[in-house]
Amino acid sequence: MFDDITPPTDENGATAREREPQEAQPSIRNVAPVATKERTARRARRAERRTAFDEEQPARSRTRRIGVGIWAIAVVMGLAALSAVGFVVIGKTTITVVPLEERITLSSNIVHTAYREPEGAELGYTIITDDVEATRTLPATGSEQVEERASGRITVYNNYSQTQQRLIRNTRFEAPNGQIYRVRNSFVVPGMNPDGTPGSITITVFADMPGEAYNRSDIGARFTVPGLRGD
Repeated sequence: MFDDITPPTDENGATAREREPQEAQPSIRNVAPVATKERTARRARRAERRTAFDEEQPARSRTRRIGVGIWAIAVVMGLAALSAVGFVVIGKTTITVVPLEERITLSSNIVHTAYREPEGAELGYTIITDDVEATRTLPATGSEQVEERASGRITVYNNYSQTQQRLIRNTRFEAPNGQIYRVRNSFVVPGMNPDGTPGSITITVFADMPGEAYNRSDIGARFTVPGLRGD
């Protein structure tokens, strides 16, 4: 490095060097040239000093890194020790898990479809089945035998006249095997149509007696009305 230093001057503005005799002042002209062999030796010494300096720098860096690593290990071990002490002193830790909830705003003008196995940004859904079964035994307070009479629908035709016919409550209808079925309310059978087809009405009849014997499976069986026999 070169420093530009201004030497002190006297009252006339002359420096100490300027006041000395001209021949006493040092000058580069008075420096004797250095021999070639000596210059070569100086260059070799400078090169050795640079090499030693370059080799010394990595060693210092390694020493610095080793020191930093030792400090880092010490800090980690200290934190681990503090955590262990805190766990022993504090005791149990309560962890609260909050489910992630995401709300999606859908436009009412667009049809959105959800898929069982969505791909990419598609909407998906999952079927969740929850079966709950409960059983409780209660003591019986009594028993009662209940009988229900067989019932069924039949169609009544008026092929007698064009005048409607009223049949009273409990009118009997006899099946081909002689079993009797009755109506519980009166009803009116329409008269014959102008084209000659009989008037008809469908009603419900009930077995005259309870029991499985009055159950019928012969669809299309022809019933008669015993009350109109011979009239």
